[in-house]
Amino acid sequence: RDRVVKISPEKKSIELKQRGVLTFDFLVLSLGSVVNYYGIPGLEEYATPLKTLLDGLAINCHLDMHFHNLWKKGLKKEVSIVVGGGGTTGVEFACELPGCLDKLCKKYHYPRERVNVTVIEASAELAGQGEKVTQIILKRFQKLGIQSLMNTFIKKVDETGVHVKTVGEGKSILPADLLIWTGGVKPHPLIRESFDKVVKNGALSVNEYLRSHQFPNIFAGGDNAFFVDPKSQKSASMLAQIAFEQGKIIAQNVLAQIEGKKPKSYRVKFRGVIIPLGGKYALLKKGNFVFKGRLIWILRRLIDLRYALSILPFWHALKKWIHDTNVFVGND
Repeated sequence: RDRVVKISPEKKSIELKQRGVLTFDFLVLSLGSVVNYYGIPGLEEYATPLKTLLDGLAINCHLDMHFHNLWKKGLKKEVSIVVGGGGTTGVEFACELPGCLDKLCKKYHYPRERVNVTVIEASAELAGQGEKVTQIILKRFQKLGIQSLMNTFIKKVDETGVHVKTVGEGKSILPADLLIWTGGVKPHPLIRESFDKVVKNGALSVNEYLRSHQFPNIFAGGDNAFFVDPKSQKSASMLAQIAFEQGKIIAQNVLAQIEGKKPKSYRVKFRGVIIPLGGKYALLKKGNFVFKGRLIWILRRLIDLRYALSILPFWHALKKWIHDTNVFVGND
């Protein structure tokens, strides 16, 4: 367990924070991504990101502490929670918030109607999955009491609030007791720092074998790889299911290169996307088809179980999955 601080592809070495320099015959770049603030002034300073487990715990603590302080001071003022980014993460998070807020308001005897949740999205779509999915999510938002600002850009954030500009409506300032940023990620900056040739977002361009065009002994997958399918001309998305499949191909191709066998080509296989929308409710988009309801929520839980079983012993995986399911159901 260590931290990579430098990659030297020409020297075939990496430098670790604690253990110094390691040389390699093959290198697999799977450093993941970091939060992308897009250079928006004040955003990193005033917003809480949602990227890691610790981020989730921090948001939980911030919410609890905020209501605790209001209760302690005897205040019953409006509380504004803003979610920056209406992608899949922002949508799922926003739909889980009402259940959490119900509990906190009950805990601190706070009027629930005075707590507002607003999602800001720069495009005309939510979750980036088209008009049909957007309409389903908007209806779900309405049922859960979540407001949405579409075609709205965050220009800056300061102590006065979130400064936004809505297409066709001009500028305004939104008050925010808590701003959660779910608006995007970018490949780990170590990739850009270590390689001369990277694509615009900072990922390493790879061929059909997920191998670097410049360095045949270096592979990249997941958020660190930029891959365009030569047949479909589709680029691989920054999604977990894509990274999972690429990891298998990279492992096979490293072994094939060692043994002098023919490598295996990677093809983008997008199995669709499932978005939980609070409670025992989710939607599934696969191709042009969209399904929604409790059965889709059950399907999502079964997919999570399948993944747990692929990396953990059976009883350990089952125990973890039951615990996770109880956590989600407990928030309904």
